[in-house]
Amino acid sequence: MVRNTRQRAREFDTPEQASEFLKERIYATITLIALLATLWQSAGHFTARGAAFSVVGTVVALWLAVGIASRMSYQVVNGKRMSTLVYLDILRTHSALLAPAVPVLFLIGMSGLGILSLGSALFASMIILLLSFAGFSFLAGRRIHSNWLEILITSAFEIALGVGVIILKIVAGH
Repeated sequence: MVRNTRQRAREFDTPEQASEFLKERIYATITLIALLATLWQSAGHFTARGAAFSVVGTVVALWLAVGIASRMSYQVVNGKRMSTLVYLDILRTHSALLAPAVPVLFLIGMSGLGILSLGSALFASMIILLLSFAGFSFLAGRRIHSNWLEILITSAFEIALGVGVIILKIVAGH
């Protein structure tokens, strides 16, 4: 996952655009892990179809909300309407919010086909997204630190913060 994201990030014109893309991807990953943990805790009350709708609804709602917020903030700051090209660029950047749902929906689909139980699919999805999150943290650490101990400490701290956010979202009822 990290390699594909790095390749995708190179398609952007500026480092700021690539950074925004990765930020959206990481934010969606954290949000989906919290959702998946909530679904996993009560997997017996959901069907694969219901879980898939929850995942799709969450990422699409995030994508639309961020797109609307970006448009509104642009208008407030610049005092004019956003051009179609700028808006399409923003939507492309924010499409990173949709990416973490792909492996999750694949595993939930396997559950729908009876290959995995829904609980197993949700648990495996959480593991995949946690590894993705850890990968982003480790990659970031490698880019700013030369010492492996600093990389590991930084990554452990960021992962702990991410897990804290996930726990907070679960406790708050997502």
